Amino acid sequence: MQYGGGDRSKRAVQSQVPTTILSSDVERKKRLPPSGDLTKARYREQRGKRGVGGLAQDDSSGPRKKSRRSRKQGATVVWFQGHDLRVEDHHALSMGLRRGGSVVPVFIWNPDLWSPGEAGRWWLRKSLLSLENDLRALNLKLVIRMDSTNTYDALWQLVEQVEADAVYWHRQYNISTMDREEKLRQTLISKGFDARSLKSELLVEPWELETRFTVLHNYMAAWMNFPPPPMPSPAPAPAPLIKGGSKSVTSLSVDELGLDLPKLREEQYNKVWQPGSKSAIRKLGEYVPQIQQRDRGTVPIFD
Repeated sequence: MQYGGGDRSKRAVQSQVPTTILSSDVERKKRLPPSGDLTKARYREQRGKRGVGGLAQDDSSGPRKKSRRSRKQGATVVWFQGHDLRVEDHHALSMGLRRGGSVVPVFIWNPDLWSPGEAGRWWLRKSLLSLENDLRALNLKLVIRMDSTNTYDALWQLVEQVEADAVYWHRQYNISTMDREEKLRQTLISKGFDARSLKSELLVEPWELETRFTVLHNYMAAWMNFPPPPMPSPAPAPAPLIKGGSKSVTSLSVDELGLDLPKLREEQYNKVWQPGSKSAIRKLGEYVPQIQQRDRGTVPIFD
């Protein structure tokens, strides 16, 4: 990838950035990164060495507290939250498989915290079915649970059921969810779990920029000074077959989540949309050449 590369100066690149003023002209309270992320000092030392902005994808700093639950390594729960229903370039899943032992992927549906409309429900159902197939090819079973609390009771129950000592997930960025997830992570760690909230959705996270911006032009100029992001990682190799594991864990089916639509509406959506990570990758492959042709003569998005 090239960001501001070629023979163009930074000034020429920045002149192409729109100077739209963000609606958040009033400075918001600066949010701190989730605990366990690199400090600013370490970030400056390691900038450009690991991942985007020098941050490791696992966001780990320093030794982890050993589990007090058992001397024998327990299972690893990989928590899918709906924005990351894929196996390619999935850091939490890859980390869990590298750790070894039993890996239990789980999706927990909480309609009180996430209430998509008709199209969203159709997309979620199809994406979960696609994820089930992709995980099955890796010798893993997607465990599906429902929850009606904001304290992650279903997740805690699963962790106890499979005797896990590690929980990995990709963090979300709306304020209320991020605060809840950080409290969950801290609680897990205090109980001896290896709990990791990983970077996934953003190339540059808010706390990686040391200045608060109210003008988009200045924000984009700072953003483009970061090193190019790492290339997406492929799907991991299939997990070794382990007696028990996620295949022995009780689970709801996708159909039991109540996401079905009337048959006519299903057929209409099926004609215009193909959910699932493989379809997204195919669409991206079609889209990038079109953008390169349209913007020929400007800074390329990809090499």
